Order: sequence, then structure tokens, then C-alpha cells
Amino acid sequence: MECMSVPDWLTAKAEGIYRFRWVECQMDQLKKCHRVVDVKEKLTFLPRTLNDTYKRILLGIPPDYSTLVARMFTWIIYAKHPLTIQELADAIVLTPGFTEIDPESRILNPEEIVELCASLLKVNRYANSFGAPRRNQQDTYTSFDTLFRTGISVFRLGPL
Repeated sequence: MECMSVPDWLTAKAEGIYRFRWVECQMDQLKKCHRVVDVKEKLTFLPRTLNDTYKRILLGIPPDYSTLVARMFTWIIYAKHPLTIQELADAIVLTPGFTEIDPESRILNPEEIVELCASLLKVNRYANSFGAPRRNQQDTYTSFDTLFRTGISVFRLGPL
């Protein structure tokens, strides 16, 4: 890797039909590194597949946020249109049976929740909206649902 840039090295290492998505996810994770030694360590222990990458991202979400993130995925998958960050923040704190959002339940900094799993989201910075990276909605649901059944059941998609 001494002669290659990190993106080139990742691209050369990537396999399969989702290789560009895999590289994108690895780059997102590497951007969080603050030292060269951290980048080198992450590069040493890369997940082999895209599903392994998604699993690593999900396992990195603090338990205190897992319910909110699971709700976020559900809203993104089932939304009729891409949601803005504020719509998403309001949606994930809705309580079934209530018509108003409890002001004390609102997310103080919605960007933090989204940042926890940004590699799993498609971000449209121009429209300030979020969606799932996908070829179509059913593809994403099937992919995430399969992944979440492999041991990360707290993120299993369900009804809103």
C-alpha cells in the first residue's frame, strides 16, 4: 500500500457487484480516524463483504441509541419521499396513539443520530434529506432485513 492512495488500495481490494458501495463505506469509516496509525489499523481489519461492513457499522452504534436508529431505518425505508433531517428527528420520537410530540422527547441534535450510521444512508445535502442507498425500496428492505436477522435483532425492521 506504500505506493497507492487509500482509495486506490480499497478499490483494488474490493470484490463483487457492490464493490463501489463497499469502498464508499470504508472511506466513510476511515474519515473518522484522527491519526495515520488508526487508518493503518482499520485497513488491516477491513470487513470482507458489504453485509459485514453494515454489521460492523451497526455494532458500533451505542446501545442507548439503538432504538432510535432502528426507528430511523424503519421511517426511511417506508417513507413516501426522502425525509429532511427535522422530519426524521420528529418521526423517530413519535409515540403510537399520540397526536403531538412531547417537547422533552425531541432530539436535541438530530445530526448526531444520523452521523451514527451515515454510511448506511443516502444523503442529499442540497435538499437536506435522507434515504437508503438502494436500487429500489424492496432491495434495501430485503438487504437490511436479512442483515438485521443475522444477530443484530434490535435493528430488525418492523411496522411504524
